[in-house]
Amino acid sequence: MEKKNGPIRALQILFLALLVGQLLFALLAFVLVKFGLFSGGLDAGTEKIFETVYTVIALTAVLMAFTLFKRKLASLREIISVIEKFNEYRKVCITKYAMLEGASLLSIIFFLVTVNYSFIIAGVILILVFMSQNPIRQRIKTELMVDDSDVDKMNQSE
Repeated sequence: MEKKNGPIRALQILFLALLVGQLLFALLAFVLVKFGLFSGGLDAGTEKIFETVYTVIALTAVLMAFTLFKRKLASLREIISVIEKFNEYRKVCITKYAMLEGASLLSIIFFLVTVNYSFIIAGVILILVFMSQNPIRQRIKTELMVDDSDVDKMNQSE
Protein backbone atom coordinates (compact mmCIF):
# COMPACT_ATOMS: atom_id res chain seq x y z
CA MET A 1 0.00 0.00 0.00
CA GLU A 2 1.24 3.47 -0.91
CA LYS A 3 2.31 5.74 1.90
CA LYS A 4 0.50 9.06 1.64
CA ASN A 5 3.73 11.03 1.99
CA GLY A 6 6.30 8.59 0.57
CA PRO A 7 8.88 9.47 -2.08
CA ILE A 8 6.83 7.85 -4.85
CA ARG A 9 3.88 10.03 -3.92
CA ALA A 10 6.19 13.06 -3.83
CA LEU A 11 7.28 12.32 -7.41
CA GLN A 12 3.64 11.97 -8.45
CA ILE A 13 2.75 15.29 -6.83
CA LEU A 14 5.68 17.00 -8.57
CA PHE A 15 4.55 15.54 -11.89
CA LEU A 16 0.99 16.73 -11.31
CA ALA A 17 2.16 20.23 -10.37
CA LEU A 18 4.23 20.49 -13.55
CA LEU A 19 1.31 19.22 -15.62
CA VAL A 20 -1.20 21.64 -14.09
CA GLY A 21 1.22 24.52 -14.66
CA GLN A 22 1.50 23.70 -18.35
CA LEU A 23 -2.25 23.27 -18.75
CA LEU A 24 -3.04 26.55 -16.99
CA PHE A 25 -0.44 28.46 -19.00
CA ALA A 26 -1.77 27.02 -22.28
CA LEU A 27 -5.34 27.84 -21.31
CA LEU A 28 -4.41 31.36 -20.23
CA ALA A 29 -2.50 31.98 -23.46
CA PHE A 30 -5.36 30.68 -25.55
CA VAL A 31 -7.92 32.82 -23.72
CA LEU A 32 -5.74 35.93 -23.94
CA VAL A 33 -5.31 35.54 -27.69
CA LYS A 34 -8.87 34.41 -28.40
CA PHE A 35 -10.44 37.41 -26.67
CA GLY A 36 -7.92 39.88 -28.03
CA LEU A 37 -6.41 40.71 -24.65
CA PHE A 38 -2.96 39.86 -25.97
CA SER A 39 -2.13 40.80 -29.50
CA GLY A 40 1.08 39.36 -30.79
CA GLY A 41 1.72 38.73 -34.41
CA LEU A 42 4.80 39.07 -36.53
CA ASP A 43 5.55 39.41 -40.20
CA ALA A 44 5.70 36.21 -42.25
CA GLY A 45 9.51 36.09 -42.42
CA THR A 46 10.00 36.41 -38.69
CA GLU A 47 7.26 33.88 -38.04
CA LYS A 48 9.04 31.38 -40.31
CA ILE A 49 12.21 31.86 -38.27
CA PHE A 50 10.27 31.20 -35.07
CA GLU A 51 8.81 28.03 -36.58
CA THR A 52 12.25 26.77 -37.58
CA VAL A 53 13.86 27.63 -34.25
CA TYR A 54 11.00 26.07 -32.33
CA THR A 55 11.05 22.87 -34.37
CA VAL A 56 14.77 22.40 -33.80
CA ILE A 57 14.60 23.19 -30.09
CA ALA A 58 11.48 21.11 -29.41
CA LEU A 59 12.66 18.05 -31.32
CA THR A 60 16.08 18.25 -29.67
CA ALA A 61 14.55 18.58 -26.19
CA VAL A 62 12.12 15.69 -26.66
CA LEU A 63 14.70 13.39 -28.23
CA MET A 64 17.26 14.23 -25.55
CA ALA A 65 14.69 13.70 -22.79
CA PHE A 66 13.89 10.18 -23.91
CA THR A 67 17.42 9.26 -24.99
CA LEU A 68 19.02 10.40 -21.73
CA PHE A 69 16.25 8.74 -19.75
CA LYS A 70 16.71 5.44 -21.54
CA ARG A 71 20.49 5.56 -21.21
CA LYS A 72 20.39 6.40 -17.51
CA LEU A 73 17.69 3.80 -16.89
CA ALA A 74 19.96 1.11 -18.34
CA SER A 75 22.70 2.08 -15.90
CA LEU A 76 20.24 2.12 -12.97
CA ARG A 77 19.55 -1.58 -13.40
CA GLU A 78 23.10 -2.30 -12.22
CA ILE A 79 22.50 -0.64 -8.85
CA ILE A 80 21.70 -3.20 -6.16
CA SER A 81 20.27 -0.97 -3.44
CA VAL A 82 16.58 -0.39 -4.15
CA ILE A 83 16.51 2.96 -2.34
CA GLU A 84 19.57 4.26 -4.17
CA LYS A 85 18.06 3.02 -7.45
CA PHE A 86 14.85 4.95 -6.81
CA ASN A 87 16.73 8.11 -5.80
CA GLU A 88 18.61 8.03 -9.11
CA TYR A 89 15.37 7.21 -10.94
CA ARG A 90 13.71 10.24 -9.41
CA LYS A 91 16.57 12.48 -10.61
CA VAL A 92 16.38 11.20 -14.16
CA CYS A 93 12.56 11.54 -14.16
CA ILE A 94 12.81 15.16 -13.08
CA THR A 95 15.32 15.83 -15.86
CA LYS A 96 12.99 14.22 -18.41
CA TYR A 97 10.02 16.20 -17.09
CA ALA A 98 11.98 19.46 -17.28
CA MET A 99 12.98 18.89 -20.89
CA LEU A 100 9.46 17.98 -21.96
CA GLU A 101 7.93 20.86 -20.05
CA GLY A 102 10.45 23.31 -21.46
CA ALA A 103 9.50 22.38 -25.01
CA SER A 104 5.78 22.76 -24.32
CA LEU A 105 6.19 26.09 -22.52
CA LEU A 106 8.32 27.39 -25.38
CA SER A 107 5.58 26.52 -27.85
CA ILE A 108 3.03 28.39 -25.75
CA ILE A 109 5.31 31.43 -25.54
CA PHE A 110 5.82 31.34 -29.30
CA PHE A 111 2.04 31.13 -29.69
CA LEU A 112 1.66 34.31 -27.65
CA VAL A 113 4.32 36.10 -29.68
CA THR A 114 3.16 34.98 -33.12
CA VAL A 115 -0.55 34.18 -32.59
CA ASN A 116 0.10 31.18 -34.84
CA TYR A 117 -2.22 28.36 -33.75
CA SER A 118 0.24 25.69 -34.89
CA PHE A 119 2.33 26.55 -31.82
CA ILE A 120 -0.55 25.99 -29.39
CA ILE A 121 -1.36 22.71 -31.16
CA ALA A 122 2.27 21.64 -30.79
CA GLY A 123 2.12 22.66 -27.14
CA VAL A 124 -0.98 20.56 -26.54
CA ILE A 125 0.67 17.58 -28.24
CA LEU A 126 3.73 17.99 -26.01
CA ILE A 127 1.50 18.24 -22.95
CA LEU A 128 -0.12 14.96 -23.99
CA VAL A 129 3.32 13.39 -24.36
CA PHE A 130 4.16 14.74 -20.90
CA MET A 131 0.93 13.28 -19.51
CA SER A 132 1.92 9.86 -20.81
CA GLN A 133 4.95 9.91 -18.51
CA ASN A 134 2.95 9.79 -15.27
CA PRO A 135 5.07 8.04 -12.58
CA ILE A 136 2.54 5.41 -11.57
CA ARG A 137 3.52 2.35 -9.56
CA GLN A 138 3.37 -0.04 -12.54
CA ARG A 139 5.62 2.20 -14.66
CA ILE A 140 8.18 2.40 -11.86
CA LYS A 141 8.13 -1.39 -11.45
CA THR A 142 8.56 -1.95 -15.17
CA GLU A 143 11.24 0.65 -15.77
CA LEU A 144 13.33 -0.31 -12.76
CA MET A 145 12.63 -4.04 -13.14
CA VAL A 146 11.58 -4.45 -9.51
CA ASP A 147 8.66 -6.19 -7.83
CA ASP A 148 5.96 -4.96 -5.42
CA SER A 149 8.04 -5.60 -2.32
CA ASP A 150 10.88 -3.48 -3.72
CA VAL A 151 8.45 -0.65 -4.54
CA ASP A 152 7.08 -0.86 -1.00
CA LYS A 153 10.63 -0.70 0.33
CA MET A 154 11.34 2.37 -1.84
CA ASN A 155 8.18 4.02 -0.63
CA GLN A 156 9.09 3.46 3.02
CA SER A 157 12.42 5.29 2.61
CA GLU A 158 12.88 8.87 3.88
